[in-house]
Amino acid sequence: MKRSYLLLSTLVVFITSCVHEPFTNPTIIVSNDTNYFQIGDTIQIDITMSDIDGLHEAFIYVKDTATTFFSYSPIVHDLPSFTVDTFWVVNGISSPKFPFLTTIASDHYQGTTTINIQLVLTP
Repeated sequence: MKRSYLLLSTLVVFITSCVHEPFTNPTIIVSNDTNYFQIGDTIQIDITMSDIDGLHEAFIYVKDTATTFFSYSPIVHDLPSFTVDTFWVVNGISSPKFPFLTTIASDHYQGTTTINIQLVLTP
């Protein structure tokens, strides 16, 4: 009988110690003041991403269905937040393009947030 109480109390302690707060997906804040650019213009890329449980990985792209114009994969592993402050100069286009500035951040619990901002690039 004592043995069953000991087993039951051990089980209760184990179960209650495994209760976690609900997980949340990473937060992404993108600061951009315009979406229209011409050849030679500089696209300032200011992004802040965070996750209370720590970031796992992040990707930033400027791409359309056929072409990747810019890509960046910062090392964010286990950081609670990360700020991207970089730029890309529009070049190499001969016709209007309509890519997206895509930011993807994921955490250690398979939570992922994706933000897509439509850009217009003209020669």
